[in-house]
Amino acid sequence: MIKRTSEKIMTWIGIGFQFFVVLGITLILVLMNMESVQESMIKDGTMTASEAASSAQVTNIFLIIGLVLNIILLVLAILSVMWIYKKTKVAGIILIIIGVISLFGNWIGAILWTISGIILLVKKPKVPQTNLYNEKEVQDDNPFSDNSNSMDKQNAADISDNKNSNHISKEEDPYKY
Repeated sequence: MIKRTSEKIMTWIGIGFQFFVVLGITLILVLMNMESVQESMIKDGTMTASEAASSAQVTNIFLIIGLVLNIILLVLAILSVMWIYKKTKVAGIILIIIGVISLFGNWIGAILWTISGIILLVKKPKVPQTNLYNEKEVQDDNPFSDNSNSMDKQNAADISDNKNSNHISKEEDPYKY
């Protein structure tokens, strides 16, 4: 299994920023619905009562749409963190999509989600190299190194045990030089 720690950390940081965006939109929505905000727009003299009410209503509609969209993105980000080890490609695609969508509201989270989504799609697990002759794992790429695998040591021990158990002398073994 491949380690996906960096992807999970970047995704969780993006989720933290997205949570603060949702809290901020909720706070603005609550503040916009206070009557004092509409009264202050009317007192400034730039708007009439009907214009202030319609302006507050349009603002509320946009804030509610933004809040719902950001909550959906937050839930998708949490689901993709849970799927990082199980469904890596699906999690990567979802992270890229929500990264692009949230680019206008939560650009830090969008960048982190996009990067972690790309890493999830690109990073492949290392496949152990095998030797064609004895199907054992090759740990070192340097053919001139003296490092040997534990399988080599095990095979050498098995061979020495077989030689000791047969007790064939050098004279009796015609294949020995």
